[in-house]
Amino acid sequence: MSQENVDVVVSALEKWNSGDDTGALESLAPDLEVHHNIGRGTPLEGVYHGHAEVRKLWADIRDSFAEARFDIDRATEHAGVVLILGTLRLRGTGSGAVADTPFGLVTEFEHGLGKRQYVWTGDQSSALEAVGLSE
Repeated sequence: MSQENVDVVVSALEKWNSGDDTGALESLAPDLEVHHNIGRGTPLEGVYHGHAEVRKLWADIRDSFAEARFDIDRATEHAGVVLILGTLRLRGTGSGAVADTPFGLVTEFEHGLGKRQYVWTGDQSSALEAVGLSE
């Protein structure tokens, strides 16, 4: 089951990267909770509940950037929790400036669906700590 959960999260990120929000949400519980610790105090940082709020968050991200994608370097499971580490690649809408930053994503599952997600950028240590690991 653990590799299956890893595959589910990787697939959801790949669908998100391609703009398939409906496909990305298929593996996430309708009452999902996303802790979006991305942006260091920007308006998009916060906790989002349910598919509707998460869809709005994703739309706001896509409105803010000409391109946003998650490139996965590591995908593992630790005691039933999926850890994804990689690089978030962003390109500014107006400037076209490119920014690459490390990210960590932790997904907790209930009844075969992602129930809680925690996303951090700029530093992967919080994601590692969330699953009991260190850098």
